[in-house]
Amino acid sequence: MDSDVIVVGAGPAGLVLAAELRLAGARVTVLEKEDGPSTESRGMGFTARTLEVFDQRGLLERFGTLERAPGGHFGSVPVDFAVGDGTHAAVTGVSQARTVQVLAQWARELGADIRHGHRVLSVDVDDGECVGATVRTPDGTVRLTAPYLVGCDGGRSLVRRSCGFGFPGTDATAELLLADVRGLDLGPLWSGARRPRGMLLAAPLGDGVMRIVVHEHGRAPRPRSGPPDYAEVADAWKRVSGDDISSATPLWVSSFGDAARQADTYRRGRVLLAGDAAHVHLPAGGQGMNVSIQDAVALGWRLGAVATGRAADGVLDAYHAERHPVGAELVRTTRAQATLFLGGEEMQPLREVLTGVFAGREAARRLAGLISGLDIRYDVGPGEHPLLGRRMPKTGLVLPDGSRTTTTDLLHTARGVLLLLDGDDGDDGPRRTARRWADRLDVVRARPAGPAPGTAALLLRPDGYVAWTAGSGDVLEAALGRHLGAPTSLPAPAGTTPPDIPRPDAHAVFTAHWYAGDAERGRAELDEVLAAWAAGPWPTGVLGLACYLDADGKNVLTYAQCADPAAYRPFLRALPPGPARTEPVEYRLYRSVVLAPSAAPPGALVTAMFDVDGAERQRHIADSIAARLRRAPADECRGLIASHFHLSLDGSRVTNFAEWTTDEAHLAFLDGASRHGNLKATHETPGVRPIGFKRYHLYRGLGR
Repeated sequence: MDSDVIVVGAGPAGLVLAAELRLAGARVTVLEKEDGPSTESRGMGFTARTLEVFDQRGLLERFGTLERAPGGHFGSVPVDFAVGDGTHAAVTGVSQARTVQVLAQWARELGADIRHGHRVLSVDVDDGECVGATVRTPDGTVRLTAPYLVGCDGGRSLVRRSCGFGFPGTDATAELLLADVRGLDLGPLWSGARRPRGMLLAAPLGDGVMRIVVHEHGRAPRPRSGPPDYAEVADAWKRVSGDDISSATPLWVSSFGDAARQADTYRRGRVLLAGDAAHVHLPAGGQGMNVSIQDAVALGWRLGAVATGRAADGVLDAYHAERHPVGAELVRTTRAQATLFLGGEEMQPLREVLTGVFAGREAARRLAGLISGLDIRYDVGPGEHPLLGRRMPKTGLVLPDGSRTTTTDLLHTARGVLLLLDGDDGDDGPRRTARRWADRLDVVRARPAGPAPGTAALLLRPDGYVAWTAGSGDVLEAALGRHLGAPTSLPAPAGTTPPDIPRPDAHAVFTAHWYAGDAERGRAELDEVLAAWAAGPWPTGVLGLACYLDADGKNVLTYAQCADPAAYRPFLRALPPGPARTEPVEYRLYRSVVLAPSAAPPGALVTAMFDVDGAERQRHIADSIAARLRRAPADECRGLIASHFHLSLDGSRVTNFAEWTTDEAHLAFLDGASRHGNLKATHETPGVRPIGFKRYHLYRGLGR
C-alpha cells in the first residue's frame, strides 16, 4: 500500500490530523485538490480549548503574539467568555491562511507527505482490507491505497458522498455575503449591527484589512457556481446600511448560509470523517475551524495507534462515540445563534432578555465552556472524580530532581502519560502495571507546584483528557487497554534458532510488521508466510527469514536477510498472494553493540523505532545511543545481549533490533536511568522522533 492513512483535504483539520498521525508513527499522505495552500481565511482566531490543544503540542510560539478577542457574543447577544476556566483566553486576528501555513510546516517537519494539485475523483473500499482513492495529479490519474482514509474535505465532501454517509439536517434558509477588503474606513461591529433591513458585521483583520458581512432580511439563498462579485456585496451593504463601500479593494469575496447538517456516523469501516466533512453550520461564534481541529486531535492518536498495530481496529469506534455528540451540540448551538443573529425585530425581546441572563457570571461561564469546548466530558469508564473524562487544565509540576514542567509540556510527544503524584516513595503498583504499555506511555512521578488535583495518580490520554484516576473504582490495567490498546505481552516459548543478525554476508535486511488481531490468526498468517517461502527454490541472494510474534500473537514481524538486495523483491512478488507478499521496509545494518555475548538464544527481541530526517540524522542517533549503551553501568543493562542498529534505505527510519535474555530483563531496564537518559536524548535531538518499541518472540525461522 502507498501509505498507512490517506487524508483528503489540507485545511486545518487535515493538517492537524496528518501531524498527529506522524507523531504516532504512521505513514500519512495528504491529498489536496488546490494547487497551493489556501489564501482564504474563513476562520479568524482560536477558542480557549484550541489554544490548549496547540499548547499541548508546543505550537503556540509559532503563531507569534496573539491578540485577545474583545469580548464575545452568542448570536449577537454580548457574553464575556473570559470567565471560562481555561488557561488561555480566546484570541482573534489569526487568519486561517496563517493557521494553515503554521500547521503545514509542522506536519511536514514531522514527515507528512502533503500533495497539492491532487484531486480525489472517487473512493472505494477493496474487500474490506484497504481503501483506494482515484486521484487526478499533475502527471495523470493514479490510484493510491491505504488501510484507512479520512475525509477532511469540507462541507461538500466527496469522501462523504462517495462512501454512503448519511447527512441529515436542514437546508439553508438565508444567505450572507462576505468580503475581506482594504481601504475601508469603518469602525468594528464585532457582534453585528442590526438595521431594519438586515444585519451588518465588520471586524478588522490587521494590516489594514477589514472583514465585512452583510445579511438582508428575506434574502433567499441563490444557486451559485462561484463566489459573488464584490459589487453584489457593496450593493447589499448599501441597501442595509445606506453607506457606499464600493470604493474599497476586495481581497476575497464569498457567501455562506445557515444550513445545518451532521453525518449520521463519523466512521464507516476503514473510512472516517473529520471537520466540516462531518458537520456544516452557520459559522457563528468562531466554532467551525476550532471544532474541526479538535476532531482531528481526537481521531489522530487513535488512528495512529491502530495503523501502526498498537491497538485493535475497534478503538476507532470511540472516536464516533465521543465526537458525534460534540458535533450534534455544535449544530444545535449554531442553529440557536442563527435564530438570534439573523432574525428581525420580532427577536428583539428575546435578545434583551438573554442579554440580562448572560450578564450573570454562571450563565456566561456555561456558554464559554460550551462554545470553546472546555466543558466537554467524555465517558471514559467508571469513577466519579471530577476530572474523569475532562481535559486536564495546565498544571505546574515539580519533578524529583527539583526541575519543573507542566502537564501540557508532558503531552508534546502525543503519548499517554501516567502521572504519579504521591511523592518519591509512593505505591509502585501503577508503575509496574504501566510497564507493559511503555512503547506508548510515559510514567512521570512529580508533585503539584500548586493546588493538588485530589488524586494520587491519573492517566492522561494523548489528547489531554483524564482517562483514569487512582481510587476511581476503575482498574488501571483496564483503563490502559481501553484507551491505549493491548499491552506488550509477557513471555511465550521461543521458537527455533534465531537469525545471526550481524552475519557478514547479510548486505540488506527487509522487515515487515502488521497487526494480526489475535494469537490464532497471528500464528496462521506466519505459517502461511513460512509455507510460501518453503514451497520453492530461493534465489541465490536470499539468505533467510525469521518470523516473530508478540506474546499474545496480535502483532507479527518478519525479518529477511539478503546477500543481494536486488534478488529480494522479485522473489517476494513471485510468492502466492497473501501475507507473504506484505510490502517490507529495506534496511542496512549500520552497527552493532554487543554487551554480553551469550551461547543461549535470546529470549526476546525488542524493536525500538525512530522517525528521522535523512541519513545524517540516522547515523547521529544510532551513534549516540550506541555510545550511551557502552557507557552505561553494567547493572542497568543486565540481560541486554546486543543492540543492532538498522538504517532504512530511504533515510527516514532507524530501528534498533535489541536482543535480550528475557522479557523480565528488558522490563527492569525500562525503569533504569540509562533508558530514561536515552529517551530524553532522543526527544531532544532535532530531526529525530521516537516512535516506540515492541517486544517480540521468535516463532519460526528458515535459513541457508
